[in-house]
Amino acid sequence: MIEREPLTNKEVRRALRDTEYYIQSQLWIKTKEERLTLLHLNPPQNKVLQILHALWDSGSPIRVVCLKARQMGLSTLFGALLFNRTATRKFVSSMVAAHKDEPSSVLFEMYTRYYDYLADELKPMTKYSTKKELIFANPDKKAKDRGLQSRLSVHTAGSVDFSRSKTVQNIHWSEVAFSKNADELHGALLSSVPKPPLPSMVFYESTANGPSGLFHDLFWEAFRGENDWTAIFLPWYQLPSYRMSPPPNFALEADELVLKDKFDLDDGQIAWRRWTILNDFRGSVEKFKQEYPSTPEEAFIKSTSTVFDSEALDEMEAAIKPPITRAMASPEGLVSRPDGPVYVWEWPIGGTRYVMGIDAAGGGAEGDNLVCNIFRAIPTGKTVKLEQVVRYTQKIHPSQFAVNCIRLGRFYNYAFAIPERNYHGVAVISMFMDRGYYNMLLDDDGEYGVHMGEVNKYIIVDKLAQYIWRRDLIIHDAVTFTALKAYQEKNNRFFGPNDDFVDATRMATYGVMKRLHSFAPRGGQIKEDPHRTDLTMDEWDRYTKRVLGGY
Repeated sequence: MIEREPLTNKEVRRALRDTEYYIQSQLWIKTKEERLTLLHLNPPQNKVLQILHALWDSGSPIRVVCLKARQMGLSTLFGALLFNRTATRKFVSSMVAAHKDEPSSVLFEMYTRYYDYLADELKPMTKYSTKKELIFANPDKKAKDRGLQSRLSVHTAGSVDFSRSKTVQNIHWSEVAFSKNADELHGALLSSVPKPPLPSMVFYESTANGPSGLFHDLFWEAFRGENDWTAIFLPWYQLPSYRMSPPPNFALEADELVLKDKFDLDDGQIAWRRWTILNDFRGSVEKFKQEYPSTPEEAFIKSTSTVFDSEALDEMEAAIKPPITRAMASPEGLVSRPDGPVYVWEWPIGGTRYVMGIDAAGGGAEGDNLVCNIFRAIPTGKTVKLEQVVRYTQKIHPSQFAVNCIRLGRFYNYAFAIPERNYHGVAVISMFMDRGYYNMLLDDDGEYGVHMGEVNKYIIVDKLAQYIWRRDLIIHDAVTFTALKAYQEKNNRFFGPNDDFVDATRMATYGVMKRLHSFAPRGGQIKEDPHRTDLTMDEWDRYTKRVLGGY
């Protein structure tokens, strides 16, 4: 327990009169670093409390609907307010609802911690029920002093009729937007709360979950002044901890410059935002805005399972254009043909590096598309941009498809090939090796190509998402573009119309990011050598030991 001096009578009286003093001098919380500390209000929490003070002073009903970015500390603040109201007054009933069982358990732990570390002079008599409930009453029912006879209970919002037949003065509903049957529960909850002018507090708070539903509608109705609720919005940048040191040579993108000027942000906040988009949301600005909005409008963007950033894709669309020719692969290279399966946007340029992403399938008239996308590699110093120059697709046997890919690869300066290794991809890789085309990705497991395992698929999609978000991928083919735009994730599966075109593209971006060292600018012409590889000497030694058994 916390060692401290006993409270003086003056301190006790002040704590019972001054809610803010009570909260910040008596209630202990557990930090993200697993440390106990007194609750010191952060700027978003302070903002909400000042709004509440204004409502109390004006005699307005305390009906608050708060739209927030993640981890702003509102459950902690509203929990502190409910605890204060329940643990210092007689005959008060307070109720907390969370959208799932686990968060409700976490909230109850917070309340028990408030009580456990409360100064003895302020601790009401209590007894615990078998439920998630604190009952502030004398456990001895025969005692003359029965205590406060107040209670605070925590529920899961999915519990049916949890508020029926009860009078509840104070309610906190956490993550309303993610609660099932929210409209029905809203009616049940509010029917149990005394109407003004009787004292009561109702707090609804949530991150957004799409442009519809109870939380969305209630927030905007309050925002427009169409009811007696108070709408509060807390943007991500109001939390001081959402900041990190910018990396060396940090330069703002165009959209970041607009944000910095519009919301008066500093480089540390922009660096945190960029890192979070890249690492937490796989490059999706749209998903970041939903979880960490700058405006209410951003928060309520359409909830979607689309994988890639929509703004980046909208910008990418401007690069779509017809090919300069259609062709067929031959032993001599490419031969123009009006109905050819090879779409060409750029002929090979001497001294230029090309990357070839390959997605193999069963082929045949009834099979899936076999797709090969070739990109020109453009080193930028920090990364390598990829611009689509060829799209080849055909429903033929994988071995035949591999032969044509080899022809294309040789034509484009022995392009660095990244084939998928699963299923029919093995046949493609075998054909490449039989024909002496060794300029393929050697993955970390010492094998050619990329294996799409359960974990690896997320890494591979993540690399493509980063490319798209950073605007480092230029797509000219309309079919590939529409496939990227429709690509979705659901139940741990990635899918979409023509997703073979996405698969070939993600092979390319994954391979380049695995071998960035190979694409450093070089002088002179590239030697057209079928045995050239993009491996360092260390990687080649590892390959010979693990695969070839050494020399």
